[in-house]
Amino acid sequence: MRIKDFWDQVDLSKSDNSIFLILKPFKDNLKHTRKSGMELPQQSKDRLEEIFAMRILVVDDEPFNIALVEKILTRAGYTQIFGTADSRQAIAQCLERQPDLVLLDLRMPHMDGFDVMRAMNKSPTLRDLPVIVLTAENNTENRMQALREGAKDIISKPFDRNETLKRIHNALESRLLHKHLMEQNHDLELIVQKRTQELQQEKQRLKSLNDNLEDLVAERTEDLQRANEQLAQVNSTMSELVSIVSHELRTPLTAIKSFAEILRDEADNLDREEQENFLNIIDKESNRLTRLISDLLDLQKIQAGKMTWKSEILDLIKITNETSELFSPAFANKGLELKVNCGIDSAKVLGDSDKIVQVLSNLLSNAMKFTESGSVGIHLSRSNRWANAILLSSDARTAHNLSEIFSNMHIQLQHFDTIANATNYINCNGSDIHMAIVDLSIAESNAVNHLETIRKLQPSLPVATITNAGAENQYQSSSLVGTLKKPIEPGNNTAHIETLVTNLLGIAPDADMIDIAIIDSGIGIPPEELPKVFMQFHQIDSSQKREQRGTGLGLTICKEIVQHYGGKIWVESQLGEGSTFHILLPELKETKKKLGEILIDKGIVTEKQLSEALKQQY
Repeated sequence: MRIKDFWDQVDLSKSDNSIFLILKPFKDNLKHTRKSGMELPQQSKDRLEEIFAMRILVVDDEPFNIALVEKILTRAGYTQIFGTADSRQAIAQCLERQPDLVLLDLRMPHMDGFDVMRAMNKSPTLRDLPVIVLTAENNTENRMQALREGAKDIISKPFDRNETLKRIHNALESRLLHKHLMEQNHDLELIVQKRTQELQQEKQRLKSLNDNLEDLVAERTEDLQRANEQLAQVNSTMSELVSIVSHELRTPLTAIKSFAEILRDEADNLDREEQENFLNIIDKESNRLTRLISDLLDLQKIQAGKMTWKSEILDLIKITNETSELFSPAFANKGLELKVNCGIDSAKVLGDSDKIVQVLSNLLSNAMKFTESGSVGIHLSRSNRWANAILLSSDARTAHNLSEIFSNMHIQLQHFDTIANATNYINCNGSDIHMAIVDLSIAESNAVNHLETIRKLQPSLPVATITNAGAENQYQSSSLVGTLKKPIEPGNNTAHIETLVTNLLGIAPDADMIDIAIIDSGIGIPPEELPKVFMQFHQIDSSQKREQRGTGLGLTICKEIVQHYGGKIWVESQLGEGSTFHILLPELKETKKKLGEILIDKGIVTEKQLSEALKQQY
């Protein structure tokens, strides 16, 4: 029943109308608002409707008392009243019907009111349910016990209707307020939980951003340190270059100028032998100056990508013999013997004859410069075992299987189980190592550090890493890095390894190569200097006399030329026993078309140049 309909049925002339005394203020307010044309506030209407709709359970062993209470409450406007005369059903009724108020008699068979309240207190869902005790007892002790057991109020029988309705109304209003408060608390808890979750997410996001920022700062700091180190190295190199170039320029210029002035001012006082000696010095220093300028220009063109590279079929035997003939008088004047030993009957390669002569001339000039007695030999041979590799791994089985595979591919593999031995070998033989393999599958964190150590020693060295199946490799993005997956077994991995090695080396490791070895019996190179001999501006031995020093660019240019044509160059040396420089160039033979494709892919020649070169071969 809606409140408006209920009020229309109330007869205010009857003073015994029990609801009048309780709701008279609401009635008077309603009459006033009606007269003034105003309506009762919607909030008050809604609250009254909620109270009248609340559920009330009556527990009394007398059905007549239950019926009487139901009649009084129904006349007052309450719509949901239900009761039970069996106190044993009280708890079940409460759990099933979920009342908002229990009107409970104290004296009942089976379970009295005290037992019912005790049972309610044991139930988490019922212990807060309000109870009003209806009793005919006037025993103060029983009333106090009822309050101790949880009763909110006590109404004496026979009860006054107005008083009863007022107390029931107050209890239900308190219950309603409590329910609203609980709902608000629940909503507030949900809001707090949501905001807490959002704050946690925001905190996590900020933490992630902070961590990323710290990583980024650390990475940028490391990059900056590396850049500073590189800049310092560049500055040092440039300072060294300026020092070397300025000194090397001044030395021949000073000699040329000085002896030219002597010839100009004292020509009449000099005999013919003295004049020729001065002219020879001027000529020698002029050639030295020309060579310095030429080396600087060649290196600048190579680094700028402006060097002109010819590609034609060359006869290395013929070029080697012709070059040795040019140097024979100079060797003879120094008392050295220059020998050419050709162990093959043909040696066709693709290249530029002028640049190959430049390489041979530079190596022969160095051999003569650093050899005081004995001989210098040039040995030509064919080799299909030119590639050298190192393996860093503590896995003996992997090392054994990989050695077998590499042996079939004509690759010499040096195995090291400690980084100390590996770095020592690299320091002594760096220029003769063509690729490295690092096993990341065992002690991976240390292995990654070992990989970085090798990369710092030889930045341009191709590297293959070994990982467990399914493991990711952070270095795969680099063109100088390949990946091998365990287990490595001959037969299962051979084809993949051959392809990977060929891609890293730029040419098949078992391809026929022409080996030109220039062997001298000179002073040799210290072990610590071996990895540096092909570096720009590096002087092999700064203690040499001035006439034995150069710009430190000749071997750098030689390496650039040889590598451009798909070859390799390295040095072997023993201090005090001499040095051997090896030049390896791919041979044009049965595999010339396949090799030509490789050379085209590397940008060494164009397809048109290769086609014309092949036509000339026939």
